[in-house]
Amino acid sequence: NIYRYLLKDGELSEPIGWLVDKQDLDFSTIESIAIDGDMWITDKDGNIFKYTQGKKQEFSVKNISEEFNGPIKIATSEESEYLYILDKNNQKVTVLQKDGEFVKEIISESLASGENIVALRENEILIISGSLIYKIML
Repeated sequence: NIYRYLLKDGELSEPIGWLVDKQDLDFSTIESIAIDGDMWITDKDGNIFKYTQGKKQEFSVKNISEEFNGPIKIATSEESEYLYILDKNNQKVTVLQKDGEFVKEIISESLASGENIVALRENEILIISGSLIYKIML
């Protein structure tokens, strides 16, 4: 399960199960999680799941040239209107609107070694690759 805690009088509550609908979510295959008010989860098969207030929402990627078919990492922030997807098997970062609509992709051989992705500001992301950090301005 994924838990949340409430802060009351400077102390944390007992853990409260946050996920209401865990259907189709195999915790052993989770690849990454990003939180922006909603929770975005990716798995090792290239699926993206969206949860709002603990409930699974319909979400699909639209108008993408090639489906994700392996482990992907996701990043976003509350301030951003985009999801950033690191697909190191295909050496690319895909930018999606939060409704799943394709925006653009960045392709580079350097992305094949990417281990994680971090959203900084609206048009900046970091790709972490061992001791190297790549900054991409979109």
